[in-house]
Amino acid sequence: MLAFHAIISAYGFWLPNDPRGSWSSYVGNRVLHRFGGDTTKITTRQSVAAQPHNSRYRQAAKNLLKHPPIRFNGEQARSIVSGFRQVADDAGYKFFALAVMPTHLHAVIVNHPREPARIIGHLKRGATDRLITDNQHPCLNDGWITHSCWARQAW
Repeated sequence: MLAFHAIISAYGFWLPNDPRGSWSSYVGNRVLHRFGGDTTKITTRQSVAAQPHNSRYRQAAKNLLKHPPIRFNGEQARSIVSGFRQVADDAGYKFFALAVMPTHLHAVIVNHPREPARIIGHLKRGATDRLITDNQHPCLNDGWITHSCWARQAW
């Protein structure tokens, strides 16, 4: 394998019990679990993001989250890219492609001795550090970071 494709979600982008499926193993929010049930699984490796869905149901589920879903603006996207660049330069990660969307990122990363999950965690940490340095962290409230801007795992 030459590279891997990572999808790194912002907090609240794709919920673990989305009716279109997820790769999650549990629903950590009890209120969300009561509303939508257990995790929903998919059996395909192809994206199901374009499948029709009930947008009202999805928004109702998102309204049950502890915090509002994150949407990155242009300045935050620049900070994320700068954080990724710093970490990549330091660790020797190479990218074939990187797309920063308002609710998630797509990265095609050249294989590296580190496991993909560790690389993604390293990149998220670098982006978070840069968001803080640039005073652009979306969860900054009265000088404190209230929660992570990232979903727990990536795909």
